[in-house]
Amino acid sequence: MQAFFEYWKGLRGAELVPTLDTWLTHLTASLAMHKFRAELHGEDAMVLFSGSALIARRGRNNTGESLYGMDSRRRAAGMWNLHQAAAHTCGVALDIHYLTTAKRPLVTHTLILPVGVLPGRMPQVIGFSVESPERQPQEVIASQGYDHIAQWIDVGAGVPPLPPR
Repeated sequence: MQAFFEYWKGLRGAELVPTLDTWLTHLTASLAMHKFRAELHGEDAMVLFSGSALIARRGRNNTGESLYGMDSRRRAAGMWNLHQAAAHTCGVALDIHYLTTAKRPLVTHTLILPVGVLPGRMPQVIGFSVESPERQPQEVIASQGYDHIAQWIDVGAGVPPLPPR
Protein backbone atom coordinates (compact mmCIF):
# COMPACT_ATOMS: atom_id res chain seq x y z
CA MET A 1 0.00 0.00 0.00
CA GLN A 2 2.71 2.44 0.95
CA ALA A 3 4.52 1.83 -2.36
CA PHE A 4 1.34 2.67 -4.29
CA PHE A 5 0.75 5.82 -2.21
CA GLU A 6 4.34 6.97 -2.79
CA TYR A 7 3.98 6.19 -6.51
CA TRP A 8 0.74 8.25 -6.66
CA LYS A 9 2.36 11.17 -4.79
CA GLY A 10 5.33 11.04 -7.16
CA LEU A 11 3.01 11.55 -10.15
CA ARG A 12 1.50 14.76 -8.72
CA GLY A 13 4.28 17.18 -9.60
CA ALA A 14 3.22 20.57 -8.19
CA GLU A 15 -0.48 19.61 -8.19
CA LEU A 16 -2.53 18.13 -5.36
CA VAL A 17 -3.48 15.06 -7.46
CA PRO A 18 -1.91 13.51 -10.55
CA THR A 19 -3.70 13.90 -13.85
CA LEU A 20 -5.26 10.92 -15.57
CA ASP A 21 -2.82 11.38 -18.49
CA THR A 22 0.16 11.23 -16.11
CA TRP A 23 -1.21 8.12 -14.44
CA LEU A 24 -1.82 6.38 -17.78
CA THR A 25 1.62 7.36 -19.10
CA HIS A 26 3.47 6.11 -16.01
CA LEU A 27 1.48 2.96 -15.28
CA THR A 28 4.09 0.50 -14.03
CA ALA A 29 3.73 -3.22 -14.67
CA SER A 30 4.69 -4.13 -11.09
CA LEU A 31 1.79 -2.15 -9.64
CA ALA A 32 -0.66 -2.40 -12.58
CA MET A 33 -1.77 -5.94 -11.77
CA HIS A 34 -3.26 -4.70 -8.46
CA LYS A 35 -4.71 -1.43 -9.77
CA PHE A 36 -8.11 -0.33 -10.94
CA ARG A 37 -9.62 2.88 -12.29
CA ALA A 38 -13.27 3.81 -11.94
CA GLU A 39 -15.46 6.66 -13.14
CA LEU A 40 -18.15 7.96 -10.78
CA HIS A 41 -21.66 8.13 -12.27
CA GLY A 42 -24.08 9.36 -9.61
CA GLU A 43 -25.05 6.27 -7.63
CA ASP A 44 -22.56 3.87 -9.23
CA ALA A 45 -18.98 3.65 -10.46
CA MET A 46 -17.93 2.04 -13.73
CA VAL A 47 -14.65 0.12 -13.83
CA LEU A 48 -12.48 1.47 -16.66
CA PHE A 49 -9.39 -0.61 -15.90
CA SER A 50 -8.84 -3.70 -13.78
CA GLY A 51 -5.43 -5.27 -13.21
CA SER A 52 -4.75 -8.97 -13.74
CA ALA A 53 -4.51 -9.78 -9.99
CA LEU A 54 -7.95 -8.24 -9.44
CA ILE A 55 -9.40 -10.17 -12.37
CA ALA A 56 -7.99 -13.40 -10.89
CA ARG A 57 -9.46 -12.56 -7.45
CA ARG A 58 -12.95 -12.13 -8.93
CA GLY A 59 -12.64 -14.93 -11.42
CA ARG A 60 -13.57 -12.59 -14.27
CA ASN A 61 -12.83 -9.20 -15.79
CA ASN A 62 -15.25 -6.52 -14.59
CA THR A 63 -13.99 -3.72 -16.84
CA GLY A 64 -17.03 -1.82 -18.14
CA GLU A 65 -19.18 -3.01 -15.22
CA SER A 66 -20.15 -1.65 -11.83
CA LEU A 67 -17.36 -1.47 -9.26
CA TYR A 68 -19.92 -2.94 -6.86
CA GLY A 69 -21.25 -5.67 -9.14
CA MET A 70 -20.07 -8.46 -6.82
CA ASP A 71 -20.92 -6.60 -3.62
CA SER A 72 -24.09 -4.61 -4.32
CA ARG A 73 -24.92 -4.22 -0.61
CA ARG A 74 -21.85 -1.94 -0.31
CA ARG A 75 -22.81 0.28 -3.27
CA ALA A 76 -24.52 3.13 -1.35
CA ALA A 77 -21.83 3.38 1.34
CA GLY A 78 -19.03 2.87 -1.18
CA MET A 79 -20.33 5.55 -3.52
CA TRP A 80 -20.73 7.97 -0.62
CA ASN A 81 -17.07 7.35 0.23
CA LEU A 82 -15.93 7.80 -3.38
CA HIS A 83 -17.89 11.03 -3.85
CA GLN A 84 -16.50 12.38 -0.56
CA ALA A 85 -12.94 11.44 -1.58
CA ALA A 86 -13.34 13.14 -4.96
CA ALA A 87 -14.99 16.28 -3.52
CA HIS A 88 -12.53 16.70 -0.64
CA THR A 89 -9.47 15.53 -2.59
CA CYS A 90 -8.54 12.78 -0.17
CA GLY A 91 -8.12 9.04 -0.24
CA VAL A 92 -9.97 6.22 1.45
CA ALA A 93 -8.42 3.01 2.76
CA LEU A 94 -10.62 -0.08 3.10
CA ASP A 95 -10.16 -3.53 4.59
CA ILE A 96 -13.04 -5.79 3.50
CA HIS A 97 -13.54 -9.42 4.57
CA TYR A 98 -14.80 -12.10 2.15
CA LEU A 99 -15.07 -15.88 1.88
CA THR A 100 -13.45 -17.71 -1.02
CA THR A 101 -14.75 -20.63 -3.05
CA ALA A 102 -12.66 -22.83 -0.68
CA LYS A 103 -14.62 -21.31 2.27
CA ARG A 104 -11.47 -19.57 3.52
CA PRO A 105 -11.57 -16.00 4.88
CA LEU A 106 -9.86 -13.40 2.72
CA VAL A 107 -9.25 -9.73 3.49
CA THR A 108 -8.75 -7.19 0.73
CA HIS A 109 -6.68 -4.13 1.60
CA THR A 110 -7.57 -1.31 -0.78
CA LEU A 111 -6.39 2.29 -1.15
CA ILE A 112 -8.48 4.55 -3.39
CA LEU A 113 -7.20 7.98 -4.47
CA PRO A 114 -8.56 10.75 -6.70
CA VAL A 115 -7.09 11.49 -10.11
CA GLY A 116 -7.46 14.73 -12.09
CA VAL A 117 -9.60 14.59 -15.22
CA LEU A 118 -10.31 17.13 -17.95
CA PRO A 119 -13.13 19.63 -17.34
CA GLY A 120 -16.50 18.17 -18.26
CA ARG A 121 -15.46 14.58 -17.46
CA MET A 122 -16.99 12.60 -14.63
CA PRO A 123 -14.79 12.29 -11.51
CA GLN A 124 -12.44 9.31 -11.47
CA VAL A 125 -10.50 7.42 -8.84
CA ILE A 126 -7.62 4.99 -9.02
CA GLY A 127 -7.13 2.20 -6.55
CA PHE A 128 -4.66 -0.40 -5.46
CA SER A 129 -5.84 -3.62 -3.83
CA VAL A 130 -4.00 -6.59 -2.34
CA GLU A 131 -5.29 -9.54 -0.33
CA SER A 132 -4.31 -11.65 2.64
CA PRO A 133 -3.84 -14.47 3.00
CA GLU A 134 -2.72 -15.35 -0.51
CA ARG A 135 -5.35 -17.24 -2.50
CA GLN A 136 -4.76 -20.71 -3.88
CA PRO A 137 -4.84 -21.19 -7.68
CA GLN A 138 -8.42 -21.15 -9.04
CA GLU A 139 -9.77 -19.83 -5.70
CA VAL A 140 -11.93 -16.70 -6.08
CA ILE A 141 -14.17 -14.53 -3.93
CA ALA A 142 -17.47 -16.33 -3.35
CA SER A 143 -19.31 -13.98 -0.97
CA GLN A 144 -20.25 -10.37 -0.63
CA GLY A 145 -18.09 -8.46 1.84
CA TYR A 146 -19.28 -9.11 5.37
CA ASP A 147 -17.15 -6.76 7.43
CA HIS A 148 -15.09 -3.72 6.62
CA ILE A 149 -12.93 -1.03 8.15
CA ALA A 150 -12.56 2.33 6.37
CA GLN A 151 -10.51 5.43 7.01
CA TRP A 152 -9.79 8.68 5.17
CA ILE A 153 -6.26 9.39 3.91
CA ASP A 154 -5.17 13.04 3.92
CA VAL A 155 -3.25 13.86 0.73
CA GLY A 156 -2.80 17.54 1.59
CA ALA A 157 -6.32 19.02 1.51
CA GLY A 158 -7.73 17.59 4.74
CA VAL A 159 -10.49 14.99 5.07
CA PRO A 160 -14.29 15.09 5.27
CA PRO A 161 -15.74 15.86 8.72
CA LEU A 162 -17.74 12.62 8.84
CA PRO A 163 -16.03 9.21 8.94
CA PRO A 164 -16.19 6.96 5.88
CA ARG A 165 -18.97 4.41 5.73
